[in-house]
Amino acid sequence: MDLNLKPETPLFILSENSIDQVLMTLAALHIGVPVVVLPAHYTKLTSERQRLLNVVNVLDPCLIYVSCGLVYETVLRFIPFKGVRVLSRNIDVADAPQIIRLTGYG
Repeated sequence: MDLNLKPETPLFILSENSIDQVLMTLAALHIGVPVVVLPAHYTKLTSERQRLLNVVNVLDPCLIYVSCGLVYETVLRFIPFKGVRVLSRNIDVADAPQIIRLTGYG
């Protein structure tokens, strides 16, 4: 899967601690892509959404990996997608065509 990741733009990870999170982090670091792991509890707090938006705007990620799209769907709807793609295994957001669904996985 070619996601066209670059060293200038980070990969954001929205996930609880898991093997998937470690594998995504190691894979990105292996190819020279910086990684920003956003704590799960931080991203779920409604009061912290403006901070999350500020982080997205400042760091301008190229890809967001979401461990469970159903859990993070409200957060993803809050993020303005300016060419940011989302990688998840279980999400359906009809108005976000940049969602990449992992298939044949888990």
